[in-house]
Amino acid sequence: MNWIAKGTILPKHAKLFAETKADGGCCEHVEADPELARHWQEERDSFGGDGKYVMCEACYQGQKEEEGNVEVVCRDCRRAVLKKDTVEWRSFDFSAQDGDEPLVVCNDCVGADKHLKRIERDNDARRHEDEEIDLGDDYYEED
Repeated sequence: MNWIAKGTILPKHAKLFAETKADGGCCEHVEADPELARHWQEERDSFGGDGKYVMCEACYQGQKEEEGNVEVVCRDCRRAVLKKDTVEWRSFDFSAQDGDEPLVVCNDCVGADKHLKRIERDNDARRHEDEEIDLGDDYYEED
């Protein structure tokens, strides 16, 4: 299972990051001026990354706009909606490395009972797991 990891580059690190970490390439703007580097992305799998691609703010915003205009299906209402009109929801034990995929929920369904109950069940499961992990003072026996 592969996934895309993304990150932001601080302006003070832009040139150094672009010159040393852009092993997956960079946009034409960063290639011309490494100081413009503001974002990176990298395809990853359970063995690691496949090279960071570095881009400027303008290219990042363009990519975001393009990705936002892709049609996706809402998990709850099953309507086709634009990705920019959705949220990706991940449970507390979500693991992309294990092949988990986020649930796509449209903005109309985010506040609906079905999703709110999902969040409540997830919070209950998290609390239950936290209680099991908290062994307390009685766990260790005295000699």
